[in-house]
Amino acid sequence: MTKGVEEATRLLGGGVDVLVNKAGRGGPAPAELRPSAEVHAQLYLNLLGAWDATGTALPHLERARDRVVLIASRMVILPLTAAYGVSKRALAAYADTLRLEVGTHVGVTTVYPSMVRSPIHDSTREAGLSLDGVSRPEPLEGVESAVVAAVTARRAPREVATTRRGRAEMALARHAPALADRIVRRTVAARVAAGAFAGAPLAEGLRRRHGRDNK
Repeated sequence: MTKGVEEATRLLGGGVDVLVNKAGRGGPAPAELRPSAEVHAQLYLNLLGAWDATGTALPHLERARDRVVLIASRMVILPLTAAYGVSKRALAAYADTLRLEVGTHVGVTTVYPSMVRSPIHDSTREAGLSLDGVSRPEPLEGVESAVVAAVTARRAPREVATTRRGRAEMALARHAPALADRIVRRTVAARVAAGAFAGAPLAEGLRRRHGRDNK
C-alpha cells in the first residue's frame, strides 16, 4: 500500500488531497458456518485494506487538511452474506473512531449505498444465494454522485445515504432495529418459499428452518 500511495503522490505532484476507499469484495458467507477462506478475504479487503490505505495516506491528508471517504453499505442485515455485512459494519466503526482521532484536521465521511449491479455479486449468485428480490438495486451513478458531493462539500459530511430511500432505511435500522429485522426476515421467508435458494448447499440450514429442506 505504501508504494501505491508513493506512486499517487508522484503522479499528483507532491501530495494526496482526497482518499476514497471504494475497493470491495462480496461473496457467499452464511453466519452459521465457520469462517471460510472467502470470509477472511472479504474481511481483509473490505476492512483491513481500507484501514491500511487510510493509515498510509493520512500524513498527506492531514497536511492538506482535506478528507477521506469510506464506502460502507446498507446491505449489512441480510442473510447468507455475513462476511460482507460484518466487514462493512466494522468499516463504519473504524470511520467513527478515525473521526474522533483526526477529525480536527481531516474530514471523515462514510457513504452508505445499497445493492449496485456489479460483478461483486457474481460469486453469491453462482452459489445459488442471490439476494435479488431481497435488496432493491440502485443506479451506480447515484453512488458516484454521493461520493463527489461528499468530496466537494465545504465541510465533510459525517454520513451520506445515496438515495432518499436509503435515508429512510438508515433511519429505520437505527431507530427501530427490531422492525427492520422483521421486515428482512419476512422478505427472506417469502424468497425461500418461492424456491429462491433451492439446491444451494450453503443455504441448507436456512431452508431447513423454513421447512423447505427437501425443496
